[in-house]
Amino acid sequence: MNDLNPYASPPPIEESPGQLMHRDTRVARGLLHRTITFAEPFQAQLDYDGKYFRQRVYVGQICVWHRISWLRIHPRIDFVWPAEVAGTAKPGRIEMKFNHLLQIVRFTVYCDGVVIYDEHKGMLTTA
Repeated sequence: MNDLNPYASPPPIEESPGQLMHRDTRVARGLLHRTITFAEPFQAQLDYDGKYFRQRVYVGQICVWHRISWLRIHPRIDFVWPAEVAGTAKPGRIEMKFNHLLQIVRFTVYCDGVVIYDEHKGMLTTA
């Protein structure tokens, strides 16, 4: 006879620590805000600002994504890295997880499907 309870909660999944992919990356953190300065794979500054019911992503001085967030904060942002920064336009993505106080507990940045920055609960580790 099957002893498994179909309504039981699944076992907890351990999350991996964040990874700072390049040593020259600098970060400024705040409530619903990140500024990340990349030295590799290209030189660029990425700004995420989610304050005042608006979410915006800037690469340098170029706004690459924005939304009005009256009802929910978008945890996944798809944008395009500008050709002025990356050499050619490349797909980019930001994935975020928040706690109940709207603090960012995970912030991951992708370029062309590759993780170039990963922060987990404010901890960074060098790859």
